[in-house]
Amino acid sequence: MLFVKKDIDKFKKLFEFVILRNKLLFLGLIFFSIITQVTAVSVDLIIAKVLEYFANYSLTSDLSLLKESITNILLILIIVMISSAVSYWAEPIMIAKIIGNTEPYIKKKLLKRLLFLDTKDILNKKTGALVNKLNRTSKSLENFLYNWRFSLAPFVVGMPTVLILLTSINYKFLILNLLYLSISIPVSLRYQKMGAKMWEKAYPKYDKSTGILNDILVNILPVKINSQEKYTINMYSKSIKFIPRLWLKVSKIYSRWGSSTSAINLLFLGFTIYVGFDLFIKNLISIDQLALTFLLFNRTDRYMGYFVHAIGETYRILAEFDAGMKILEEKATIIDDLDAKEIKVNKGKIEFNDVTFSYENKKVFDKFKFLINPGETIGVVGKSGAGKTTLANLLFRLYDIDKGYISIDGQNIRHVTQNSLRNSISLVPQDTLLFDDTIYNNILFSNPNSNRREVLKAIKEAELSEFINSLPNKEKTIVGERGVKLSGGQRQRISIARAILANKKIIVLDEATSALDSETELKIRDTLDRITKGRTTITIAHRLSTVMNSDKIVVFDDGKIVEVGDHKSLLKKKGKYAELWKYQTKGYL
Repeated sequence: MLFVKKDIDKFKKLFEFVILRNKLLFLGLIFFSIITQVTAVSVDLIIAKVLEYFANYSLTSDLSLLKESITNILLILIIVMISSAVSYWAEPIMIAKIIGNTEPYIKKKLLKRLLFLDTKDILNKKTGALVNKLNRTSKSLENFLYNWRFSLAPFVVGMPTVLILLTSINYKFLILNLLYLSISIPVSLRYQKMGAKMWEKAYPKYDKSTGILNDILVNILPVKINSQEKYTINMYSKSIKFIPRLWLKVSKIYSRWGSSTSAINLLFLGFTIYVGFDLFIKNLISIDQLALTFLLFNRTDRYMGYFVHAIGETYRILAEFDAGMKILEEKATIIDDLDAKEIKVNKGKIEFNDVTFSYENKKVFDKFKFLINPGETIGVVGKSGAGKTTLANLLFRLYDIDKGYISIDGQNIRHVTQNSLRNSISLVPQDTLLFDDTIYNNILFSNPNSNRREVLKAIKEAELSEFINSLPNKEKTIVGERGVKLSGGQRQRISIARAILANKKIIVLDEATSALDSETELKIRDTLDRITKGRTTITIAHRLSTVMNSDKIVVFDDGKIVEVGDHKSLLKKKGKYAELWKYQTKGYL
């Protein structure tokens, strides 16, 4: 079969995205494609007629008749030329408009799907590989349209025209051409399918190598600092080692295809010359019909090549397009209830009730209970891996718990919209990732409706003013990919400015001052004390000095609360917190 059911299903999706969204434009493209191909075949007819006129002149020597005939043919040629020029002008415009309508739509649709997938699923994907898939999917739409214009349309429109003309000359030429197509096309398709399967298998390898290249470029500073350029080049070289072998295998397939089709073509050309000569000497066809037959056979060969190329490209296009469609087919497990309402946070009371949660088959929390009163500042401490950051992730509902519930102001977060939930909480994360944009826009990101005065106020309160004023472009300075042009402390202060600008009732500070020096930390702490006043605040910290002034300090160990109290009372207990304090003040932690 030309296409199996799987291919047909892929084509249906492509049809939905490209054609159904652009019905009139696609009909216009088909109309002008027909004109293009009919005018192309008309040129062969004109050439054959010119040969006939000159042949008649050699017999009659009637110059006036020749001039009249040539004048008429030139008038027809002008009409053909104008029609051809209009269609060649219109086709690219139609294609450009279809691409313009479709490419942004599918890119936004793919990005939307990715953004609403579960956090764990997104984190398991390589960024570079994802970008490669997105680009390849949108590029496949463009390739589909140009494949139609330059390969499919010539065959679909031109081939029937050729066969009709051959039938009008002599049915034997029609039979010869149909035999030629019936042998040449299956042979060609066999090789095209083989090549397409190789490309389909190669795409995941290309995605993987792109992902590795992306990782290298993002981590260019560690590469240089550790002087690992050679190691990095070797690592990338291994990921693209398959390319020479792939192209060699593909070239062998296409070489065999070229040899086979060339032999078939020459064989049937010989048959056509023989039959044409036989009919001509029997006066069954004229010299112009013989010439037209040879021109049409040549055009048949070209159309057959176009068709086979179109099918091969279609296999590749469907494989490229399907990569993106698989993203659309992925389902999120963390979804809003059908009747989910927007959360209303007035006080900021947070309750973890009998929360059980496992991650990658490891139990993190088991019937965990914890209450945070409105406006309370809670310090959360413990060794690395104790479950501190997981607590914040569950509050944002980045993961769903196995049992129990988490509520804010008495509202189960599982029954409210994720968007409204996350819009009610500010986060200053441990690792601040920034967009490759200006400092100003990175801060504005947390509250896009803010005005300039509010952004500058947040900059000032986050102790960023002095640093920003030292820059030539001030707050319009580009921070580089992921904020690579800034220090860790500068990135963290931008994150704090984001939280200030967001102005939420609940604030989570996840190692918010870990990248700051002691002097700056003191200044920032004063700022944080101001912005957290009257707000429910969860401060996750490894550095205990950060949580000393908290209303309540919670000590975690293996997903369980082992101690609760303020700084002084916990030191008096001489338990886990006192042990951590002792190690830290001695410089061990």
